[in-house]
Amino acid sequence: MAKAGMLRAEDWRAIIGLAGECRDLGDDATAWRDHLVRRLARMVDADLGSSGETVGHAGGPLRSVGVANWGFDHFTSPKVHGAVFAQVLEDPLCYDLVERWNAEQAREDGAASTRRKLVEDREWYASTGDDLIHRPLGVDHVVACWRTTPGDVRIGTTLFRGRGRRDFDGREVAIVREAHAVLASLVGGPLARFEDPSPRGLPPHMRRVLACLLEGDGDKQVAARLGLSAYSVNQYTKGLYRHFGVRSRAELLARWLRRAYPDPPSWLE
Repeated sequence: MAKAGMLRAEDWRAIIGLAGECRDLGDDATAWRDHLVRRLARMVDADLGSSGETVGHAGGPLRSVGVANWGFDHFTSPKVHGAVFAQVLEDPLCYDLVERWNAEQAREDGAASTRRKLVEDREWYASTGDDLIHRPLGVDHVVACWRTTPGDVRIGTTLFRGRGRRDFDGREVAIVREAHAVLASLVGGPLARFEDPSPRGLPPHMRRVLACLLEGDGDKQVAARLGLSAYSVNQYTKGLYRHFGVRSRAELLARWLRRAYPDPPSWLE
């Protein structure tokens, strides 16, 4: 098992820096995950990767809640990797390593494992996973880490190297592991889940009203700042309540205070 002690001081600085960068994008579940997989891939010299959430691990079928991908266009056409992703989303267990990762996580939540740790080369290169997933994508070695968060939701990242490249070493595995240990405690708080209602799902005018409300403006102030009628502000505010599942302005503000989302928000463009 890769130990945290294998990490250097600069690795810890990079991990803490990554967590801060993700927090700056934390109110957008896709944006912070895009950044996570891109930066973590560069930290461990991976060629491509995915970061997402899955549910259903306490029993019942696995279900992907959402995923962010990076780097796949450099290896295959969108048609090829789109077909591979569709297949894995429909049946995650067609990827042989999923069951092995699940077993590894059952033994130790948050464990980071390489493909070679879980299955020997001879067995892997004759497997369905290599034939249906790795070969079409042009990848071989992989490291993955999954960690459980409240609500039986697992967050995780899977990073790949192209065929012919070396395996991930112990230090690189430890970086992936410790990055997820830091980030897992923030998911559902400063880092939005995929199923959380997102401000980016709102029309631009409603986002602007939301930004004013978060700054403490009353209806008249919002109307004056945005050049809207009081009636329009009232209707937009009701729409915001419905979108975020709250019943009052106090609940809406409490949601942001509790989540400690960034200021200014990443979605206000």
